[in-house]
Amino acid sequence: MEDIVRANADERYLDAIQLIDRFQREKRDLPADRLAALKEEAVGGVARLFLQAVEQEEYARALSLFASLEVLKETDRVSSWSAVKLYLADARRLEENGERVRAVFMYIRALEKGSPDAASFLHILALADELNNTAALQVVIRAMEKQGLAIPEPYRAHSLRVLPVADMIGGTVTIWVDKGYKIEQGAGMLDRVIGSGFFVDPRGYLLTNYHVIQTEVNPEYEGYSRLFVRLSQDPDRKIPARVVGFDPIFDLALVKVEVEPKFYFSSLRETEVRPGEKIQVIGSPIGLENTVTSGIISATGRRFLQMGDVLQLDAPVNPGNSGGPVLDDSGSLLGIVFAGVEQFEGINFALSAEWINLVLPELYREGQVTYPWLGMALAKTEKGLEIVYVVPGEPADNAGLATGDVIKSINDRTYEKIQDVQRLLLEQPETSLLSLVLIRGDVSFTALLNPSARPPVPVLTALKRDAPSNVIYPLFGMRIVRVTDSPLLADYMVERVLPGSIAEELGLSTNDPIEVRNWTVLEKQKVVFVEVKVKRRKLGFLETFVRLPAYLEPDNFV
Repeated sequence: MEDIVRANADERYLDAIQLIDRFQREKRDLPADRLAALKEEAVGGVARLFLQAVEQEEYARALSLFASLEVLKETDRVSSWSAVKLYLADARRLEENGERVRAVFMYIRALEKGSPDAASFLHILALADELNNTAALQVVIRAMEKQGLAIPEPYRAHSLRVLPVADMIGGTVTIWVDKGYKIEQGAGMLDRVIGSGFFVDPRGYLLTNYHVIQTEVNPEYEGYSRLFVRLSQDPDRKIPARVVGFDPIFDLALVKVEVEPKFYFSSLRETEVRPGEKIQVIGSPIGLENTVTSGIISATGRRFLQMGDVLQLDAPVNPGNSGGPVLDDSGSLLGIVFAGVEQFEGINFALSAEWINLVLPELYREGQVTYPWLGMALAKTEKGLEIVYVVPGEPADNAGLATGDVIKSINDRTYEKIQDVQRLLLEQPETSLLSLVLIRGDVSFTALLNPSARPPVPVLTALKRDAPSNVIYPLFGMRIVRVTDSPLLADYMVERVLPGSIAEELGLSTNDPIEVRNWTVLEKQKVVFVEVKVKRRKLGFLETFVRLPAYLEPDNFV
């Protein structure tokens, strides 16, 4: 632990604080005064590195360190700074460097943390108006009204303007990925991927789906791949493009084209989306550029990805629409199309703007986006958000958390949904300490966690580090225990079945004897199968052989 503290690095100080917190909580047989001295040294190191980051204008790093000091209630060590001041400083730096779109995101985050001075409010208003970002204008106006500040004209009127769809079509593109040729039935054929995209920045940055451009960045792909864009107003011209940042988890990619777009979608709506709202979708189904379709939001909150939730819509969507914008009646961006169910007409999905708002600033940093995680799986039970699995060697495990612990709060806020905890992690400034209040049995305790980088597929990480029988719980929703007291019984016994889980749907119940056989992991298909022989009590202990399927990327890991 002393070596960790003396490593003089951000994450090592935080690792040390997490470890010291666990030792103190578990009352380990260690000198209390030495632990206290080490913690003081580590906290002092965090404060020192924070001031160093500010001096070097590394505000993202400074925000991460400041967030940790907030959790530790040690911000008096850097009393001249606040989260609002840091976000404002980061936004001004971005704006000075010409990154005005990213700057608006940072300004909005500053408003979420508190209220800046009147001059800053007016500056943010002017910038949002210059970028035609009506959603940002509305956020700033609401914040100013709460402070009793006057709203200069014409900003209020501009925040309510509605743009014609004909103008917005000029901000969409057709994505072409040339993969050369492929052989089908003995004949060579052109191999192309067609998708849609839309500009989000006047400097030529556009947003599309990761799955459309994945051959450009996937290290496992060894074939030919070239990325081009066709503008809506000049569909016969192919313009070379490059991928700036990409995110396989949310299926997003930021692409750069050396053009000045005719229109760009700067207004990402942050207000609640309701089922029944009228929408419009712009895209290039089967390569037919400038196609506009309409429909409604069929449902919200669908759990379709590893993290977050998505919108379900009934607007016609076909191959080639992936990456196109979903708009409301005022022209604000509601989401980005990423999937449709070909067998069922009118069942399509889009990632909502609230998640795009969190991911887009990270895409500008180039390369693959990484997210913090705690290394555990949760389930919503009658007790609350309950830990159903802890990945060995990850933050939750290092902090001493265990299956069965129930989360009461994180950073003094309560959470009822898994996606809300995932949103919290995305909102955190890079890696920073979190304070969790948990219940274990009848005992309440507090634990500090230092998040680490989330692996692309958490289940694969778990299977590499742990016995597969332990991973059955978060995957299939049943906790099994080894049975060793009788050779007549199966290898395991079902100890618990979670409501709504795969195990419950198959009729498994507590105390069913079960024998776990073969595991099959199909990474490309993103599925895992486990073969089990079970004697179901509900069927008079009738022995049946079942092959249980599960999605390799479940949505319950945080």
